[in-house]
Amino acid sequence: MSPIFIYLPQTKIERAGDLDHFITGICDGLRAAHPRVQPHPVFKTSVNKEIDPFRPLLIEDARKVMAITAWKQKLGENCRPYYKVMIEEIESDLG
Repeated sequence: MSPIFIYLPQTKIERAGDLDHFITGICDGLRAAHPRVQPHPVFKTSVNKEIDPFRPLLIEDARKVMAITAWKQKLGENCRPYYKVMIEEIESDLG
């Protein structure tokens, strides 16, 4: 199973937020925006017309997400925080 790693400086790892909130944000970012969302006007420019917040990046139906594995990882103090997300499709007998 492919995990999600959230890399944070060691002194900020416990104050940075709940792991479940990080995962929610990542999953929401990988699916399409809710139909009532008003996207920023930058998405209507000719430069960004291929980027559509209403088109999912990876998750088309959140009900089909079968497993999520995630860790917060410590970085050196002067490092910038970042995420590493690995996605894999799995077969399921659940329907």
